[in-house]
Amino acid sequence: MDKDHSRLQCVNVERVYDWLLVPLHFTTCIEIPKTKRKVSDEICGNFSIASIEQISTLWESHLPFSIAGNVSLTFANGSQKDVEVLVNGKAIETGNREQFNQTFSPLSSVAMINNNPLTTIRGTFCITLHYFL
Repeated sequence: MDKDHSRLQCVNVERVYDWLLVPLHFTTCIEIPKTKRKVSDEICGNFSIASIEQISTLWESHLPFSIAGNVSLTFANGSQKDVEVLVNGKAIETGNREQFNQTFSPLSSVAMINNNPLTTIRGTFCITLHYFL
């Protein structure tokens, strides 16, 4: 069995008597599959990105396994046409409304760049993550 998906459990029996009353000593081991459980986390916060900033990272993962997630952005000052949204380091199409909501799999980072030199972009973000442990 794959060691990443199971764990080894051993039983050590010091004395076993059979019908002949001969003491035996033995150890037996079996592999028990690990059960994975789905975990969800929600990360929310405010952002304020001045026009002079380069890339503003909202969230980044350094976990060794794949994560799926839903990214929601709400703009209080400015709109989607004023920013470039980067998901996993790549620019995505967001439209020009005051709200953005999309699911990504895999999801490793969310960042924004202010493209409007005349305004500071402000708003809130929420990222709902789904992964197995």
